Amino acid sequence: MSEWKPIETAPKSKTLLLGFKNEAGKWRTTRGCYFSKDWIEENWDCDSEDGWYETPVEGEECYPIVPTHYMLLPAAPND
Repeated sequence: MSEWKPIETAPKSKTLLLGFKNEAGKWRTTRGCYFSKDWIEENWDCDSEDGWYETPVEGEECYPIVPTHYMLLPAAPND
């Protein structure tokens, strides 16, 4: 398994496993990616800032988050 790496070294071109401490101080992991301001303006009907967003597998809502660490997602299993 990969090690957690600092978010400053994360690739901004792919979906990642993101980690951070939540408001209660508990470690939380979520799937997410980085969206630029230009991408947001072209693809969303809102005025959001660029940054990291939680991207759920189901649904279309993305939520801004402030991760401190990341890991690459594992490859899908072979069928």
